[in-house]
Amino acid sequence: MTVLSLPAALRAGAEGLYALEAATVLIIAHGTWLKRDDFSCSVDRGAGTAAIDWEAAITALDAGEL
Repeated sequence: MTVLSLPAALRAGAEGLYALEAATVLIIAHGTWLKRDDFSCSVDRGAGTAAIDWEAAITALDAGEL
């Protein structure tokens, strides 16, 4: 999965879960987070979908790793 296909995969993974949809749209709209290697470690990729592991991202942020 490439950086270009990741937004669509994240939208597909969050579909129907309104809070996740909103958070995903904000991350995509920001334009920087999805391109960062340190953040992409918090993204679980599947077959055509992806999901942000929010707990891992928050833990990394709190530890100063993001």
